Amino acid sequence: MERLAEECELNCTEEKQIQVIEKCLPLVRADRDNKTISLGYLLLTRILEKCSPQCLRAAQSRLGKKLVDVKNNATVYGGLFLRQLLIRNPQVGNLHADVIFSIIMRLIDMALSSNDAILRDLAIEIYSIRYGCDDQMLERLLNTLAASLTPRLVSQEERNGILPLKSFGLSSLREDLCCLLFDTYSSALAYAKQAQYIVRGVLLPVLESGLNDEAIRDSSLGTIRSLCSNCGSALLPIISRIIIMLISKLDKPNSALFETLAHICRLYGPGSTLFRHFYVIFGAMRHPLDEQEYGESAASVLAAIVETSSFLVKPEV
Repeated sequence: MERLAEECELNCTEEKQIQVIEKCLPLVRADRDNKTISLGYLLLTRILEKCSPQCLRAAQSRLGKKLVDVKNNATVYGGLFLRQLLIRNPQVGNLHADVIFSIIMRLIDMALSSNDAILRDLAIEIYSIRYGCDDQMLERLLNTLAASLTPRLVSQEERNGILPLKSFGLSSLREDLCCLLFDTYSSALAYAKQAQYIVRGVLLPVLESGLNDEAIRDSSLGTIRSLCSNCGSALLPIISRIIIMLISKLDKPNSALFETLAHICRLYGPGSTLFRHFYVIFGAMRHPLDEQEYGESAASVLAAIVETSSFLVKPEV
């Protein structure tokens, strides 16, 4: 096994690389023990990182067939294999669309039930790599978020537009599911492909519902920061609405809220319209400021407004 691991460094010809893949594939057969299967996926992941494009094309079909095994026995190691396969050959996502969708849903459910941070991050990254800002998938994600944020009975017709997660509807996992889905949305924005877009009218009510729930607020704020970072000037038409929404939450200020306001101000400057709310923001801060847990974040908001828009701040009457 050690020799096989050394061979997976692929310091060899393309023909030899294919032979190494052939040696590793039997390790992930369904009849092998979990330890051997895990090692097999790790070795295949290593091969995918280093093999030549020609070798990858030659082995594409055989590697793709292993995704069914990953679906039937989803693990972190199988997820790492899928992640690397999607990175090296995005076409796999279309060739095995249903299988990969099932794997992602299973990984999300597993991450929620196990509370495993590594599995959680992996599930989010695989979703982002595979779908980016695909409009149909983002719509289903937002529908799932909306239904989870305001617990209620969901009709069969509505359920067809929701992600088929076993964790959906479980009150014990509701907050974790909402946070994970917000984080997934935030991550997916960074993987947006050409011609993909977001539906603003659907997104804003979901963001506000997240802001109204203290357990989920930080994740909703993280999504707003990601939107600003990844959408840039495309978000300017609704940035004032976002600011008003955030200002309305200053009755319960925290670090994440002030960090988000500062982030928006530094990105958009006067276009953020934060200068209009300078005194409202200042009035929401408890003093002495340096004794508050959000003191540093709050100070950064004031500094950002002064640096970018001080000439627009009118004296308080």
